[in-house]
Amino acid sequence: MNLISFYKSSLNSLFRGLLSLIYKENCCICGCSKDDSILCKTCAKDVQMLSAFVHSKISGVEIYSVFIYKNIVRTLIHKLKFDHKKAVARVFALFLFDFFNKILENTEQSKINKINLQNTVIVPIPTNKKNIQKRGYNNVYEIASEFAKIANLKLCPDLLTKIRDTKPQFKLNKEARKSNVEGCFQVNKKIYNNETIILIDDIITTGSTIYEAIGAFQKEDINNIICITISKAV
Repeated sequence: MNLISFYKSSLNSLFRGLLSLIYKENCCICGCSKDDSILCKTCAKDVQMLSAFVHSKISGVEIYSVFIYKNIVRTLIHKLKFDHKKAVARVFALFLFDFFNKILENTEQSKINKINLQNTVIVPIPTNKKNIQKRGYNNVYEIASEFAKIANLKLCPDLLTKIRDTKPQFKLNKEARKSNVEGCFQVNKKIYNNETIILIDDIITTGSTIYEAIGAFQKEDINNIICITISKAV
């Protein structure tokens, strides 16, 4: 069985898991407890994925986004980032897995269908050390880690590191965002083995953070990169 067939056969059972996660909690959107899930069946139906086509390019790298940053998706991201609802990471990972399969099935994609999934690594965008200390975890890492497990792909969080803390991007205008993250990432090329890199982030707004991350890789002559964000601002 090839990898795409494996993903297809796994998809239904994984999404059943979305509605009956092991986390025995009330739905964090509506508060109901009938599904014993962090996201109930009714609220899950209101989450609409975007089409699995290239949404933009940054420095030649294809950028995909699973959702628009609004409504339930916005609330879920805030729950994960600010309310310590770590279980939300698995919900996003399941949606991300479905979206990733749709990309693989799309024969019009220019790059992603050419990748060798057995030589592909998942790399989460790093966050500030202060944020990790405050939350107890990196929210993007948690999503990427869950996604890597579901998709049976290698997680490589140490390939891209943040070498200085930055201000929260949402508080800044476009120009300030660009200067805020300039030169903040560094690639550990010693652990890179010519893999395809799938960069994962939670939100893309102006693209400044992803631009810097891609630039750090391209500075090391690493260009085999694809980026998928959970959401994009409009």
